[in-house]
Amino acid sequence: MPHAEYIASLPKRHVGCAALFLNDKGELLIVKQSYKEGWSVPGGVVDALESPYAGCVREIKEEIGLDIPNLTFLGVQYERKSSNVEAPDEDVKELMESHDLDKDTAERVQEIMDDLGVDEDDAVEIEESL
Repeated sequence: MPHAEYIASLPKRHVGCAALFLNDKGELLIVKQSYKEGWSVPGGVVDALESPYAGCVREIKEEIGLDIPNLTFLGVQYERKSSNVEAPDEDVKELMESHDLDKDTAERVQEIMDDLGVDEDDAVEIEESL
């Protein structure tokens, strides 16, 4: 299904999730998805009948290939994109964080961060998107 068609099929209140991974230096893991512009933390749209927690676990597996079952709820990000009551367009994103990773998983997250390596052009793009 084309991306625009997929987005059009979603409920007007979109529920998403995002996971934050910090290494020992306090650096945040960000990824560059193939389906959208720019950089972001791992996460995405929560599927129908899926909890935000389960969606976050699934998105982490899809985007960085890791099974991270120990997520901690951090908060909710809300954005209203339209004030039209007849056709509301809202985003609700639950933010999760992973901590107390076992040594192997922490090393794998660091490898992913090292492999992604942000060059100078990417750093400018990231800074402009903040």
